[in-house]
Amino acid sequence: MAKPKKEKIEFVSTTDLLEQENNVEMIDTGSKVFNDLLSGGFRLGEITEAYGTFNTGKSQLGFTLCANLLKLNKEYCTLFLDTEASFRSSRIVEIAKGKGVDEKKVLESIKLVRIKSTQEQVDIIEKLDAILESEPNIKLVIIDSLIAHLRAEYLGRKDLVERQKILANMLHQIGSVIEKHKVGVYITNQVATDPNKLFGDPDIPTGGNILAHFSQTRLYFRTGKGGRKIARVTDSSCIPEGETVFAITQGGISD
Repeated sequence: MAKPKKEKIEFVSTTDLLEQENNVEMIDTGSKVFNDLLSGGFRLGEITEAYGTFNTGKSQLGFTLCANLLKLNKEYCTLFLDTEASFRSSRIVEIAKGKGVDEKKVLESIKLVRIKSTQEQVDIIEKLDAILESEPNIKLVIIDSLIAHLRAEYLGRKDLVERQKILANMLHQIGSVIEKHKVGVYITNQVATDPNKLFGDPDIPTGGNILAHFSQTRLYFRTGKGGRKIARVTDSSCIPEGETVFAITQGGISD
C-alpha cells in the first residue's frame, strides 16, 4: 500500500516579516505623547483593545482615529460597528475641524453599522471578509464595544461558557480578516470589579483570557486628577509597557 504523500510545509520568511513590521502604517492618535506611548501611533494590521470605565476616552480615541485616518490616506475608510448607540456625527464634525480635516469627507468615509444584539454582531463579523473584499479602501474597523451585548444577554455563570465560546469565534474571525486584509482593528471593552482585590485598582477587563490572547496591544484608560485622562499599555507583543497623560478636547484626543 502506497504511503500518503507528505504535504510540503511552507515557511514564513522572517526577513520579509521584519520588513512588513518596519513598514506598518500608523494613524496619528492626535496626541504626541500618546503616539510615543504606542511607538509611533495606532498600528494597522493588528488588534488594539482599550478598556476602562465610562467616560475615560475609549470612544473618543475611536472618533479621532476616524478623522486622522484620512490624514494618512484620503482614500481610506472606516467600518464602525456601534453596539451602544454612542456614535455621534456631530462629534465627528467637531473632531475633524479640530484636526484640520474636511468634515464632510470624514463623514463620507465612515461606514456605520448599528448593532442591536449579539446575533446581529455575530452576523456582521461573519460577513467581515466579504465586506472588506467589496470595500478594499476600508483600512480601519472599530467595534464600540465588543462585549456590551454579550454581557447583557448572557448573564451569570451558567451562561459563561457559551458567552466565551461566541466571543472566541468572533475574535478568531477578526484575526483571520486582519491577516488577509491588513486592516487595523480597534476594540473598546468594558471593565468589571475584582471583589478579591483589597488594595490597588480593582478594575479588570471583561472577556477573560480569550480577549487577552487575541489583542496585540491592550490599553487601560482611566481618569486622573483635574479630569486628565491616563492611558497605560498593560500588554503588547510589539511595544513596551508604559503610560501617558492626555486630554480630550473639542478637537478630540490631544496633549
